[in-house]
Amino acid sequence: MDAALRMVYEAENRMAGREFAVASGPVLTLATHSGCSAYDSEFVALAQDLRIRLVTTDQQVVAAFPSTAVALDEFAG
Repeated sequence: MDAALRMVYEAENRMAGREFAVASGPVLTLATHSGCSAYDSEFVALAQDLRIRLVTTDQQVVAAFPSTAVALDEFAG
C-alpha cells in the first residue's frame, strides 16, 4: 500500500497543472447522440474544445466521430 500511494502521489504531482476541465452538458449530448460512453465522449469533447484530432484505438469512437477521431493505425501509417 505504501508503494502504491507513493506512485499515485508522484503521478499526481507530475500531472499537476496539466489537467483539462470538460463541461458535462456537451459530453452527455455527444454520448447520447453517438451511443458511445460518457467516458469516451469526454475525450471527444476535449479534442473538439482544443481543436485537435483524437487518436484512439476505439473503433466505435472513430466511427461515431470521424471529423474528430482518427484510428491509431491510420495516424501512425
